[in-house]
Amino acid sequence: MSISTPTRARAFGLRIVSPDGEQWFWFAGLLGMARDLALRLHAATHRLGHKTDVGFRVPFTTVDEDGICLTWLRKTPYQAAHTHFGATWRIRTEWKIYEVFDRNGHPLPIQKVLRVFDLEDHLGIRKKGCSEHADRGRGPVPRIHKSRGGSGWFRGIQTSQEIRLNELVLVNEGEIPVRSARNMANLPTAWEDFWRTPQRNWKEQRKARKQWDRRR
Repeated sequence: MSISTPTRARAFGLRIVSPDGEQWFWFAGLLGMARDLALRLHAATHRLGHKTDVGFRVPFTTVDEDGICLTWLRKTPYQAAHTHFGATWRIRTEWKIYEVFDRNGHPLPIQKVLRVFDLEDHLGIRKKGCSEHADRGRGPVPRIHKSRGGSGWFRGIQTSQEIRLNELVLVNEGEIPVRSARNMANLPTAWEDFWRTPQRNWKEQRKARKQWDRRR
């Protein structure tokens, strides 16, 4: 074994506990461990730091009173059953626990370890006060604007909510899938829509929608 390869007796350790089991990762230095931990938390929460805002399907992290254990949580609602009264919803909680240890096996404050690695500099995000246009969502992008109006031959079919519900259901674990009207095979697409009639102006299209009105 080479000198640069760390061993369990003389390396920093990262312990991750989840319902699937326990995992250990070993690093030769504190900076390497802090980098790996920060990137793991950023990939799991898509955030730059520790925040406590809680919401459905929004992953978040919490730290215990001693500052040793960091817990990753995500609460996902899913349909548990279908009745003639409607769907029954339940909450599925996913979690992971992160702990870091020094070369002697002693636990370290996890927030202090995260401050060793500059995640914003690694991701290329400018610090507050020196942001430029089009810098990670800070400020408008020059020569870029949203096109407005009824351009295009087909309408945009809005089925994002149904697609998310289909992806959140774990059929292998016994969860009941969504109802057939929201099944992926039955969702409409833009190719199934009617063609637009560009020769008609917006007034004619508006009147056609209210053709039942006697005043017209």
